[in-house]
Amino acid sequence: MKGPRRRIELVGKGGGVLQTERDKKRLSIGVAVPQRGQSPSKFTNALVAMMTYSSLALQDVADIVYAAVEGTYIHTNRNDLTGTLLRDADVDFILWLDDDMTFPRDTLVRLLQHRVAFVGANYSTRTMPLTPVSIKRIGDGFGRKPERLQTREEDTGLERVEAIGFGVCLTRADVLWDVGYPWFETRKDEKLGVNVGEDVDFCIKARAAGHDVFVDHGLSQEVRHIGQMEYSVAHAVAFEEEQTHGDNDIRLVTDGDQQLAESVGHDDAGNYPRLHSISGSEAESDGGDS
Repeated sequence: MKGPRRRIELVGKGGGVLQTERDKKRLSIGVAVPQRGQSPSKFTNALVAMMTYSSLALQDVADIVYAAVEGTYIHTNRNDLTGTLLRDADVDFILWLDDDMTFPRDTLVRLLQHRVAFVGANYSTRTMPLTPVSIKRIGDGFGRKPERLQTREEDTGLERVEAIGFGVCLTRADVLWDVGYPWFETRKDEKLGVNVGEDVDFCIKARAAGHDVFVDHGLSQEVRHIGQMEYSVAHAVAFEEEQTHGDNDIRLVTDGDQQLAESVGHDDAGNYPRLHSISGSEAESDGGDS
């Protein structure tokens, strides 16, 4: 049970202690970053700008707690962060930010303003073939294939989906409590015959517990997934249209980099060999690239 006031102590990897005392009438928001190595400077800059803006914009209504865990397996990192923020910090919301993303400084404020329990940004994968991470309809194993959600230039507002990536995502605490531990798992779905990433796995369990999942199209158009270049949802739309109407031999040369990103060759039936998983990211069963 929540008491009237609570002292929070979160010990970071370097031994530093974050202490705060908050009135329980105020919101407590955790910012969770699962890390798998050195974070790009573009992410760090976006994070600092967002934390600074959010602290000022929400100073009368909320306290913000930051937590990061570094490790190889993304699902383990997410589970550790969830446990720390729910049980030790007693947060009301968790904002998930992957350290290969960039986002506007008002990201947290905009997601909170929707007043929904589970909402995030759509964004592009960062390898070819480019595709959006949000899934409008998950396949059923009986001929219905997963349908990805495109965010086009004219799209605004919220749209209900069946799964999203967790690169930029806000979850209310009751969604996490209803799902229960382990919140995030990577697994092989025998019925679908595919690997299911930890983000899609969580969305499936959240929906089974009665929670809707939403994409914020407006925010999605301002979010980038950091790779050899910055991929936006517009790139995924362009790739889909090119595959439908144009030449399959797509080549994108990154600025300031000699590496050439090429589309993956397809077989005679037009099937791409990488389309073998239904993860909101590109994660394999070992919690790989997101």
